[in-house]
Amino acid sequence: MSVFAIVLLLVSAVLHTTWNLLLKQAGEKYMASWWGAIIGCTACMPLLFLTGLPARSTWSILFISALFEVAYYIVLATAYQDADFSLIYPMGRGAAPALIAVWAVIFLHEKMTVAGVMGIVIIILGLLMTGGSSLFQTHSKPHRRGILLALLLAAIISIYSTLDGVAVRQTPAFPYVVVIFFCAPALTSPLMN
Repeated sequence: MSVFAIVLLLVSAVLHTTWNLLLKQAGEKYMASWWGAIIGCTACMPLLFLTGLPARSTWSILFISALFEVAYYIVLATAYQDADFSLIYPMGRGAAPALIAVWAVIFLHEKMTVAGVMGIVIIILGLLMTGGSSLFQTHSKPHRRGILLALLLAAIISIYSTLDGVAVRQTPAFPYVVVIFFCAPALTSPLMN
């Protein structure tokens, strides 16, 4: 992996975490997540004039993925209203790769390597330590609703990520993602007051 790719990865991780922290601190989380999607879409939409639209063969996958993106925004806002960032973010984002691997094996007939299985086991152990850390303390109970919301969030992330992975094998990734980021707020706009 090139140094440039690693730098992009780290910058995107910082931006994503920052956006989630801002959402956690927002008063009206549903509206804040909608505005975040609108701003991201508006910033990237002009670039479609350079890249063109995604392939027509991917539009059904794109629409289903956009519906899962809408579910993601709703569940994320609900989770941050109900539980701590330190529970929701690591569990929601951490469990998603393990679920993506499961979907890839079941639906895409990919093979898991020994190293891949070991990686999933490490992820699961880390999630148990993060979400279940209160189990190791004698005076507190785990936040069951928060854990369930984080796991639901992970399931949603893993589903749209798997769908997106299938689609970007058939079309360039950038226009595909930009159109999803247009569809998600467009689908939720009628619900915003």
